[in-house]
Amino acid sequence: MKMKFLIESSYQKFLQKENFKMPSKLPPISPRKLPTTFPELSIPLKHVLTLIGYGYNTKEIANFLGVTNKTIEFHRTNLFKIFNTNNIAILVRAAIKMKLVRD
Repeated sequence: MKMKFLIESSYQKFLQKENFKMPSKLPPISPRKLPTTFPELSIPLKHVLTLIGYGYNTKEIANFLGVTNKTIEFHRTNLFKIFNTNNIAILVRAAIKMKLVRD
């Protein structure tokens, strides 16, 4: 809950500081569907997907798991291939749907 508050407050500060105005019409985005069934992931891939779902970057994940950045990049590449995407948001949605990430 504290993290959610910090994100919301920093976003509000950004909007005020930059005098950001939301565009009246956003460009259409093609809907990306998640698979209805998820593949069985190895334990390292589950760990990486879970940490991606919580918003950690490659360097933070590598430090947390005690491996190199290259190893995490390799796992991320494999996750992108498994879920047939190049979009991190899709991986986050998958982590949520697979119940690897909780509120």
